[in-house]
Amino acid sequence: MTAAVVVLSCGVLTGCGGRSSAEPPSSPVSLLPSASASRSSSSAATGGPVAVLPATGATPAAWSRVDRQASSVAPHVAVVAAKMTASGQLQIVHQSGPTDARPLASMVKLYVLIAVAQAVQSGTLRWDQRLTLQSTDKAAGSGALIGAASGSTVTVQQAATLMIQISDNTATDLLIRAVGQSALAKAVASTGSSNAAKLVPFTTIRQDIWLEWSTSAAAVQARARWAGASTQTRMSLMAPATAPGSPVPDATGAGTTARWQDGLGYFASALDIAKAQVVLARLVRQKGLEPLQSILDVTRTGITTPTSWRQVSFKGGTVMGVQTGSWYARTTSGDEVLVVMASSPGGVNTASFNALASKAAAALAG
Repeated sequence: MTAAVVVLSCGVLTGCGGRSSAEPPSSPVSLLPSASASRSSSSAATGGPVAVLPATGATPAAWSRVDRQASSVAPHVAVVAAKMTASGQLQIVHQSGPTDARPLASMVKLYVLIAVAQAVQSGTLRWDQRLTLQSTDKAAGSGALIGAASGSTVTVQQAATLMIQISDNTATDLLIRAVGQSALAKAVASTGSSNAAKLVPFTTIRQDIWLEWSTSAAAVQARARWAGASTQTRMSLMAPATAPGSPVPDATGAGTTARWQDGLGYFASALDIAKAQVVLARLVRQKGLEPLQSILDVTRTGITTPTSWRQVSFKGGTVMGVQTGSWYARTTSGDEVLVVMASSPGGVNTASFNALASKAAAALAG
C-alpha cells in the first residue's frame, strides 16, 4: 500500500513550521524497534548541558521598546535573546517577562527532534529507516500525514522534516513512538532544562489533544486526576486516547477553555527552549547528523528576519491563547538565539506577536 503525502494547512491546535517538504512514502514494512536504549549518553551527544551567562549592564533603549510592545501583545510574554560565545556558552543579551515554565504548543517538537538525532547518533535509528503508520498515530490539527493510510511508511528523515517544516502532528507521534519515553526524557535532560519534570510523561500530540479537549467521561476524569497523579497513573489515564479503534480526538465541542491554564499540555521556560535550539545547533555539526540542517532550515519563519541572519532554524507553536516562536540564526559575527512566548486566556493576535518578534530580532541583531 502506498500513500502520498499531501500538504494541508496548519490547524489551530499546533503551530506551523514553514515550507512543506517530503517525498511520498513507499511500501509498508514492519514498525522498527524502539530507540529508547542508547549506546552513548545524551550529554556526550550534545557536549553537556548548555552553560548560560547572564545579561550585564543597563537595558538598551531598543529592548525597552520591545518590552513596552510586549505588554500590548499579551499579559504574559517571555523574551530571551542571546548570542553564542566562542567557547559555546549562551550569553544572554536580554531577558524579560515570566521565567517559569510556560505553555509551548508545537515548540515541544524541538525535543522530539533532539531525541531522534541522538538515536541516530547512537545507532538505534537511521535517517533512511522506514516507520509504519498505525491508526493510533494519527493526530488532528496541523500536518499532512494524517491523510495517509494506516500501514503506509515514511523514513525517519521524512517524518522529522514533516514535523518541523509543517508542524505535522501525526509525524510527531510516529517519531515519539519510535524513540520511546526513555529517549525523550534523556533528550530533555541533555539540554539542561530546569523544567524537565513537566514533560514526564512525554505525551503524544494525540494524547494531548484528547486530554485537553475531549468531552468523553474518561477525559473529564483524566483532567480531574492529572495534577496529583504519578507518571504511571497518567499513562493509564491516557490509555483511551490510543485504544485500538479509538477515534482521532479533536477539539469539537470543547468550548473556549484554554486547558493549559489547568496545567495541561507541554511546558518549558523560554530559556529552556533557547537551550534546546543550541543543542540542535551542536548536533547539526556531528558526523552522520547532517540531514538535521535541511530539516531545521525553514524559509517562512513568521517574522521579518534581520539581513545579518544568513541561516535560520525556526520552530513555533499555536494553541488556544498561546503563540510561541524560537529562532536560531547563523550570522557572520556569530550565532544568535531568540525565543518569544506569549499567552493569554483571551487569545494572542498572531500579527501583533510576529511584529513583536520582528522587533526583538532587530534589537538582537543590532
